[in-house]
Amino acid sequence: MTEISKDAYVIETSTNVGVLIIDDKVYVIDPGTSKKAFREIKEKFGSKEIIVLNTHHHADHILLNYLYQRDFNCPIYTNEVEVHLINNPDLEGYYLFGSEPPKVFKKTFFRARKSVSTPFPNDLPIKVVNLPGHTPGHTGFLYNGVFFTGDLYFDMEILEKYGYPYHFSVSKLKETIEEFKNMDYEVVVPAHGKPSKNPTKDIEFMMKRIEDIENDLLDILKEPHSVEEAAFKLAKKFSLKFPHGFFYLFRSFVSSLIQDMENELVEEGGKWKRI
Repeated sequence: MTEISKDAYVIETSTNVGVLIIDDKVYVIDPGTSKKAFREIKEKFGSKEIIVLNTHHHADHILLNYLYQRDFNCPIYTNEVEVHLINNPDLEGYYLFGSEPPKVFKKTFFRARKSVSTPFPNDLPIKVVNLPGHTPGHTGFLYNGVFFTGDLYFDMEILEKYGYPYHFSVSKLKETIEEFKNMDYEVVVPAHGKPSKNPTKDIEFMMKRIEDIENDLLDILKEPHSVEEAAFKLAKKFSLKFPHGFFYLFRSFVSSLIQDMENELVEEGGKWKRI
């Protein structure tokens, strides 16, 4: 557990776990997937009141929600939109696949174990910041200069590894990024990547990657393509490989790009074409 500032910590795992100590209460931001981090928190703070805060509903952020509720009987708070997706983890497969999902969407990457969350109360001693784009109700948490931003952005190393930054709504992300530029903080703790006092280069790299992919997509759509056809062509260009089910994440991202550029496109018979 690394101290970021007074009473603010991070446990760096594949999905970073934030820890805030406020008035003898322990606020855990995104329990993630690390049972080692869970055991560390239980050992250090098991006698204190624990409260879980979720930035959004994706399984790599909430997989261990159930352990906290099982062992600490603690509340879990999140955005009112994300509540429905956290409390009903099967919905992830429904909206990615578009119907009753096949078995591949019942694995833990796509479906967390069920937990019970409720909307943020009005008396949280932490600033709750709406950061929509990655998911509809994606949220950040700001306390004592430390800004836990969830999946607002992905750093250069992660983008080089995975090729593209998944966001549910690229259009909303662009608005959120512009607002984020004017926000005050001392250090940012992303869910994936190292804490940073100045994430500008990483954010600019991500937004440039999105711009480049959109330009590639516009080039593909000089001829009519379905979302799936365009997604496969983009994937080939970036040499992307898709383990079971992962293609549907990329298809969702391509759909988000099409929505962002819809003023430049026309749809007919399930195929999109550049105007």
